Amino acid sequence: MALIALLLDTARPPGWIQMDVHDFMAIVREYRNFVHLRKQRERGVVPDRDTVGMCWGTLLALLNDLETIR
Repeated sequence: MALIALLLDTARPPGWIQMDVHDFMAIVREYRNFVHLRKQRERGVVPDRDTVGMCWGTLLALLNDLETIR
């Protein structure tokens, strides 16, 4: 299991991360594969600055949620 999937599957049930972050991070997990040119060609996706911005915002939301755990 990938690290991101493990984090999401562990952090969601006890409520450490919100549902929106969980759901959006699932999409980010898919887009992280596009760092490989072969995957980009297979799906016809070329990530750009906007793609990075969307993924980065979701990652920051995840970290914000985790930061509130006491």
